[in-house]
Amino acid sequence: MKETPMYRSGIIGLGTVGSRFGDSMHDSSARRLTPVGHSASYVESSRTDLVAGADIDPEARNAYSRRWEIPPEHVYCDYREMLEKERLDVVSIAVPTPLHTEIALAVLESDVRAIYQEKPIA
Repeated sequence: MKETPMYRSGIIGLGTVGSRFGDSMHDSSARRLTPVGHSASYVESSRTDLVAGADIDPEARNAYSRRWEIPPEHVYCDYREMLEKERLDVVSIAVPTPLHTEIALAVLESDVRAIYQEKPIA
């Protein structure tokens, strides 16, 4: 029987959409039924491993590392360093819209196989 591949995932932008969106839900039973946000979706998927993240905000990086149990050495200030070091298959871009194009182009130039990005690219 062929084994289902696991995809290594990382997130650029560790704020509300990238990491904390589901935490703001008041009804905790709803969070258990459906993952909300990028991090929760990767963690809940049987085909993805959430392995890295990047954000310029040190508080966001620390909170992400603790919340999703990602070792601090896999949480970066510079997303380019994360792309270079982590061998990711899929990357979520969860930053403000004006930054989408620059970051998406950098991800496209890396070895990442897929981008998950909401909202317009430019």
